[in-house]
Amino acid sequence: MAKDGTVIFVGAGASKPLGYPLTYEILPAILHRLAHGSLFGSDSTKRASIVDVLKVIFPGSDLQSDGASRYQTENSGSAESRDAKAPVLNNLPQITDVLSLLDHMRNDEVAAAPQFGPQAIDEARQNLEQAVFEVLAPSSAQHEKIWDAPSESIEQGAKVEGALEGIRSPRAKGPFSDRLSQFIYSVPKPVTIISTNYDIEVDSILFRDRAYAQIWAQIDLGFDARDPYSGGVLGRPSRPEFALFKLHGSLNWLRCSLCGHVYMNPLGSIAYLAFLERSTPATTCHCGFPSLRHLLVAPSFVRDIREPNILTVWRSALEALRTTSRWYFLGYSLPPEDIAIRSIILRAYHARKPGNRPEAVIVQGSGNTKQRFEMMFGNMQFHSDGIEAFLGTAA
Repeated sequence: MAKDGTVIFVGAGASKPLGYPLTYEILPAILHRLAHGSLFGSDSTKRASIVDVLKVIFPGSDLQSDGASRYQTENSGSAESRDAKAPVLNNLPQITDVLSLLDHMRNDEVAAAPQFGPQAIDEARQNLEQAVFEVLAPSSAQHEKIWDAPSESIEQGAKVEGALEGIRSPRAKGPFSDRLSQFIYSVPKPVTIISTNYDIEVDSILFRDRAYAQIWAQIDLGFDARDPYSGGVLGRPSRPEFALFKLHGSLNWLRCSLCGHVYMNPLGSIAYLAFLERSTPATTCHCGFPSLRHLLVAPSFVRDIREPNILTVWRSALEALRTTSRWYFLGYSLPPEDIAIRSIILRAYHARKPGNRPEAVIVQGSGNTKQRFEMMFGNMQFHSDGIEAFLGTAA
């Protein structure tokens, strides 16, 4: 039986007003950084590897060794910005196409070319994940300082405090964040936020007015998390007013491959620590395992989600949708390739008593996806003026 309460489902469109790129903008932003030499700090070998893999899987392109191509338009923005002004290269594939092709070949254990075997595919895949992270992480102009920093300077405190100087979360501020915050706190509780985004802007909205202990006691993450301070495992709260279920992982998570637990840092992004490629106090779990890894489900059509914590998040999201009477979709377009997400929405829609359907409110930047949502929900409210306009009237 559905209960009173609200699910707010946020997609990439909800992060766009905060300066984060949409999916089709990620690869252009990576090439922009390549062309300006600002990707991967001083590691020119990794930069060359990105160009090499793109040349192999798209042999008709004319990418140069610095990542420039005839598709790239002049860009007046700084390479040290979040790439809000990065060129939109309409003739290039999306990052999902690149990663999906690599994932398919990796799963089949085949080579892409004589000089590009399975090991090269694995390395290229890892480098592309890091490149995506740099595009999405706050203050990524400081990454060169991180990648090239000596191990002894990256203390345990980096895992605890959130990041080195310049990598902290902006703590979600500004008119859009304020309106989004007002909306989140105005809808009927309990409130579950389900997000497909890696960024931690919504996290910051929920965390910023709470003491450290209150975060763990009042917000359900969908899994038992390891406290970066004490190392203790903190269980999920029994009756939280808020839940935050991030289906594809988060920039403020790190996972241990030995004990299986996930660190969640409320203070800022820590996923960058997984890309240091060397053991430091900050990349060592309290259980003793020296190589914490990021937990980001890459944007690929070939997704095989088996990580136990992520699976728990998905099950929790399904149950929240199933038992809640109001669903808001903010900036999520229900793309056909998101089969797993469409599956949990469909199952939650049907797994309730007849006549007890949820109230669905869809907020998009245009009417292009209206028919797609109508096929799913039938009766619904559809707003096509964008999230900012909707929040201006709803908050």
